[in-house]
Amino acid sequence: MNVSNEALLYVLMRLFIDALLISSFSFNIFIEGVIFILLASSGVEREFIKFFLLLMKYTLFLLR
Repeated sequence: MNVSNEALLYVLMRLFIDALLISSFSFNIFIEGVIFILLASSGVEREFIKFFLLLMKYTLFLLR
């Protein structure tokens, strides 16, 4: 699957905002899975995926 950078960025930011608005642990796990699949399918390096998910978890933790 070939995804443009702009579309990928939009989807990632939209999922991140949804995760912030819905503070359910199971929903956040689902969002992390979707983000991982999107990033992996677009050919992004594995280290960046780990960094992005860690950054997302840390940000959600701080905002609660």
